[in-house]
Amino acid sequence: MKMLLRNMPTGFYVESAGGWTSRREGALVFESLGPAVRFAREQGLSKMQLVFVSDRAEPLVGVPVESLGLTNRRASAGVEDDRHQIVL
Repeated sequence: MKMLLRNMPTGFYVESAGGWTSRREGALVFESLGPAVRFAREQGLSKMQLVFVSDRAEPLVGVPVESLGLTNRRASAGVEDDRHQIVL
């Protein structure tokens, strides 16, 4: 399972710090929740969606980053909040 960050209003994916792409294949890949949320917060990104992509690149599931309920302190420490389990 891979995780990508997508801007909800534009539909563009984060490619790098300050870089965007319309192609999912060119997006920056996160292997876990903590680093993805931390990156979004450190870059000051808002209205972002965490997109889950299966290893077979099949259907996407998106969750708004803000809905995950992680505080800045927990996210910056790379701690995942186990109260928010996402089941695909």
